[in-house]
Amino acid sequence: MIKTTPEQNKALVLQAFDTLFNKRDYNAAERYWSSNYIQATPIFGAWNLPPRSRLDPKTSCSFSAR
Repeated sequence: MIKTTPEQNKALVLQAFDTLFNKRDYNAAERYWSSNYIQATPIFGAWNLPPRSRLDPKTSCSFSAR
């Protein structure tokens, strides 16, 4: 297993979020998330769609907060 520092982890997360939310480069952002990634939040519940399916206006599904 590759060992990383907290600084390296933080840089990776910031790069992933910048790619996804600021640059809106959905194709590039897919490399940061596993295909079997499961998002679980108290507000939206759990789903296992890749980020592109949730955020790209061309492929997004609608959901509402509970």
